[in-house]
Amino acid sequence: MSTGRPGATRTAGRLAGGLLAVVLLAGGAAGCSSAAPTLTFCTDPTYPPAEFYQVQQVGTQTLKRQLVGADIDIGTAVAKSLGRPVSFVNTPFDQIIGALQAGQCDAIISFMNDTPPRRQLVTFVDYLAAGQMILLPRGAPAVSQVPDLYGRTVSVQQGTTGQQFLHAANAHAPTGRRIKILSFASDNDAIYALQHGVAGAYFGDAPVVIAAAEADHFLIAGAQLVPPIPVGVAVRPGDPLRAQIAQAIKSMYQDGTMGTILSKWGWARYALTG
Repeated sequence: MSTGRPGATRTAGRLAGGLLAVVLLAGGAAGCSSAAPTLTFCTDPTYPPAEFYQVQQVGTQTLKRQLVGADIDIGTAVAKSLGRPVSFVNTPFDQIIGALQAGQCDAIISFMNDTPPRRQLVTFVDYLAAGQMILLPRGAPAVSQVPDLYGRTVSVQQGTTGQQFLHAANAHAPTGRRIKILSFASDNDAIYALQHGVAGAYFGDAPVVIAAAEADHFLIAGAQLVPPIPVGVAVRPGDPLRAQIAQAIKSMYQDGTMGTILSKWGWARYALTG
């Protein structure tokens, strides 16, 4: 950053052909005028339980793939608050800021940490805060601090603050004991590498780690190595949409909408308190 689908049972959620508008969720929501422009969010749907595809059987033979997750619910509620229909654009995470800058979406909602380097490129409306944790095979040596990772192979999604953290940790590693960092295009692939012994640990956002451990009894959550970091909706600098989304998020906290969504996904602990 379980109701998610870690590892081999999870679908990558990325379709051939690159960016694709994948779903229209709230076109008929109450208060949405038919003339209101669609609010489009870029998202990388490989990050359960924040955003992922859930396959459901319809009837006896037809399978339906539906985009779900806490971020999807939050984005849909934001659009409803603004009186607009909503759609989500399937975008690889390491390309997601570029997609926003290129006008391929109005905003990003993809469990993106609000960090100073990213604020040089986009502006944020924070809606959560979560730390980052280690995920381990059950029975593996415990990890309670960064030095416990030295000499291990750790998988991570590329383009994330988790990847940056591991590279920074290597600056302090003893000679010959650096962390071997395996970076993957999707979070699904990073956890899959752990499950199949390619990596000895995975590093990612706490909600994803906890979800994966709950869904796979062969995995266990390790220590939280990074304290909570704000997570926000990103928009282009100077876009008046930022103020509208900020008001929507504020209203969702005030009227209980945000609390209901967070409770649904087991995320109440990540709510903003300030």
